[in-house]
Amino acid sequence: MKILLLLLLMIFSTFAIASGDSKLYIKIKNDDICIYTNDPNSDYYDGRIYLYMGEVNTELAYQSSYSATYHHINIPKSFADCIAIKNSNFKHNIPYDINLDMNKAYSQRICVSKPNGKIQLMKVVDGYTCGREKHDYSGKNLFEKFITWIKSLLI
Repeated sequence: MKILLLLLLMIFSTFAIASGDSKLYIKIKNDDICIYTNDPNSDYYDGRIYLYMGEVNTELAYQSSYSATYHHINIPKSFADCIAIKNSNFKHNIPYDINLDMNKAYSQRICVSKPNGKIQLMKVVDGYTCGREKHDYSGKNLFEKFITWIKSLLI
């Protein structure tokens, strides 16, 4: 009995120590979805970066829709070095989980929409539905968002 309790304690402590995924940052670049870590400590895992994504569906299990393995590319620490995913890999108005496995795991759930022919990132509501509001997945602070908004008014 003591061995069983000790084994259970070890299992629960392992789950408590395990870290979750870090946030993945996403912006649109040349009509494609561009992902980056915004983490100066991100690095390759065994000399490679693994990207995978799938549709989020409440009725079905995870459905992988795209994956790629990258070797010898610039590490996507910032928007300047982001990894582009072609817009054609997304069905519009369907939530997607995007995952980037490196020395740490990064992930983000997004929605892609194309009203009026222009690609936009939309907010995911309740985890499984694309909302109607545009959403900023770039990690900008409030001041940066304000400056971007002012610039958009001037253009």
